[in-house]
Amino acid sequence: MSLLLANRPRRIAVPFGSTAASLVFAFAVFGMPRAAAAESSSSQASSASARLEIRTSDGLGTIHLDGREVGQGTFAGDVAAGSHEIRVSREGFDTFEKKVQVAADQLLVETIVLERSETDASPADAPPVPVSSRAADGIYGGLNLGALFMPRGSDNTIDLGCESIGATSCEPSKPMGALAAGYVGYALEPIGLELFFGMLGDVSRPKATFDGVRGSDINPLAAAPARTEEFIFARYGGFAALRSRVWWDLSRWRVSFAGGVGAGYNRMAMRRTAKTDDGGENVYNTEQQGYWSPLVTLDLSIQLKVGKTSSLSLGGLLIAENASGKARVPPAGHQFITGGTATVPRPVDTPSYDMASGPQIYLGPYVGVQLGP
Repeated sequence: MSLLLANRPRRIAVPFGSTAASLVFAFAVFGMPRAAAAESSSSQASSASARLEIRTSDGLGTIHLDGREVGQGTFAGDVAAGSHEIRVSREGFDTFEKKVQVAADQLLVETIVLERSETDASPADAPPVPVSSRAADGIYGGLNLGALFMPRGSDNTIDLGCESIGATSCEPSKPMGALAAGYVGYALEPIGLELFFGMLGDVSRPKATFDGVRGSDINPLAAAPARTEEFIFARYGGFAALRSRVWWDLSRWRVSFAGGVGAGYNRMAMRRTAKTDDGGENVYNTEQQGYWSPLVTLDLSIQLKVGKTSSLSLGGLLIAENASGKARVPPAGHQFITGGTATVPRPVDTPSYDMASGPQIYLGPYVGVQLGP
């Protein structure tokens, strides 16, 4: 037997009387084309595949492909070309189902947003809002309500200049007040720039006593008549400041610090009630005096995140300004104590009073709400 194979037409010389030669001939004629056909079919089958990627918007949910679970929140793999059925389920959300058609060598990406079920349990049963799902940048704002205290006082005349008014003794009073404020800004995590604005008010009630006999060395003639003078110093105003804010997220909590500079305008008024031991009385009300002042503000708070864009705040605030010498009441004449056992009105000394002077430092707690990042 002889077998010649070449790149061009094959020539096979086989003695037909040989059984072995017949087998070789059958393989050459029928076997080789079939092997080539099988190889071609395998190549076509391997090329008839596609790439399918499935993901949910928040990375949660069970993904099924053609009835088989393939992942949690995300799936990526090769699939056969043709029709496939996608189903995504998650507790508390409507099940998502969709049929997709993919062609050979195609890449198909499906991003799925699950809708919360209307028949779901109460919001209290909903899972906590993941910190990562909160927007990090954007517009934010808040409102605060708080109390204000002035630990070092307002440095009014009764606090600092008891002798200057001729009083025997004085009882200072620390101002107390309230604050309503708001802020709005833009955040680029973890820093925000904001406008802080608000209104405040405070009241103090010092007292001066005159024994009617011995005044001070500075003003000895003011001792008579014996009396007690009760003062009310009232102040109200508004302010605005440009602040920067930084914060640190701790799961559902956030620590925030803000500080900045600005300006404020306040108006003050005074009421003095002088009463003698025998029942005489004089009430003296002043006109309001106003002053402008630069100010510095610092704010430290802790926030509880109660939603994707809302937080409850508890913090402490410092506001420092300067009243200089502009919150001053000029002296007044023709003030008399009437009534009592005296048959004629008795004059009462009414000098100039500083309702506030020098640095004014407010400290106080507040509660509030913030919307935004």
